[in-house]
Amino acid sequence: MLELMTWSEIIESLQQEGNLKMAAVFDEKCQQLAGTDGAMLASDDAYSITRIMNNSPSTMIYGLFLGGTKFQCLTVDHNTLIGQGAGDVFVALRNRNLLICAVAGLSSTVSCLGVVRSFVGRLVAEGAPEASVPSLM
Repeated sequence: MLELMTWSEIIESLQQEGNLKMAAVFDEKCQQLAGTDGAMLASDDAYSITRIMNNSPSTMIYGLFLGGTKFQCLTVDHNTLIGQGAGDVFVALRNRNLLICAVAGLSSTVSCLGVVRSFVGRLVAEGAPEASVPSLM
């Protein structure tokens, strides 16, 4: 059913499903396809995240400033970055030509990483709108 939705509808669905504070999807050129209200990530942030992922896996801890909050992040593998800052958890997951980023509260009862991985699995299984097609934002 995802292939019939706009990117904006898809990202809103992800936010509700995971009880996320924010979520955003970027294409392979780090251009935002969609973001929830209050999404604190810009294309420059997505570019920094993909650069960090390209240097992974590493035991280095990276500092990312997103929306005025500093997240201490580490790479899990070549496609996954996780971080923590100011009571929040940050997750970035890269799959094919997309980068999906999300922020959830530390006290959330739902795994932010689990929700994003499940979401990516659904995108792959069900299909998604073409990244090059503009969405209604």
